[in-house]
Amino acid sequence: MTLAQLLHNPILSREVDHRMRDNRTYFIPMVYILVLGIVSLGAYLAMTELGKSAYAPVEGWVIGKVIFHLVAFTQMTLILLIVPSVSAGAITSERDHGTLSMLLVTPMPRSRITVGKLVAPILYVLLLVSTSIPFAALSFGFGGTDMGLLLATYACLACTTLFIAALGLCVSTVMQRTVPAVLLAYGLVAAIFAGSLVGELALHVFIPDLAQIFFAYLNPYAPLYFTMIPVMDP
Repeated sequence: MTLAQLLHNPILSREVDHRMRDNRTYFIPMVYILVLGIVSLGAYLAMTELGKSAYAPVEGWVIGKVIFHLVAFTQMTLILLIVPSVSAGAITSERDHGTLSMLLVTPMPRSRITVGKLVAPILYVLLLVSTSIPFAALSFGFGGTDMGLLLATYACLACTTLFIAALGLCVSTVMQRTVPAVLLAYGLVAAIFAGSLVGELALHVFIPDLAQIFFAYLNPYAPLYFTMIPVMDP
């Protein structure tokens, strides 16, 4: 499917129009930016106070790293909280309004319906993620990061958004109502997060000689953490 075909998808256009007319569309970004602002300000104040109490002042690049890392992990947490709620109701909302049968009998292929239902929440979440760029860019002013790390971090956030959105859409196709679908999507995300940690811990307990990592790669925070490892040391 070409980009032109994707953009001219009637389902995608309808979903975007409907979402942009919803008051929550503007409330969620406000809360999103507010949370990131509080995290950034809190990190800056905490590091400056630490520099005042320490024997040597905290250097600017350290403050930049702390702000960047906290903003990135906060964004991942917000993505895990937002994406299931906006993707798990993609199909069940049609059932709730009694429009699913009419949608399925249209000449539009089901593949285009699926793509439209999947891309709409992804675009919305990516819009949220893009609003955080000024906060992440603060670290450039302090010298705490570089463009490569910034791109790698946002690539991790985008891939996680795609995966969780696809998971939510899958749940929406098998459930009959929106609320149970959203709850199941949150449950699966929690199971992936907790299961990866428990599985990795059990693996090292029962096979202590194994030096490789398996289950940790399933954790949504793992790519973000491993991407930041090379720059965590001065």
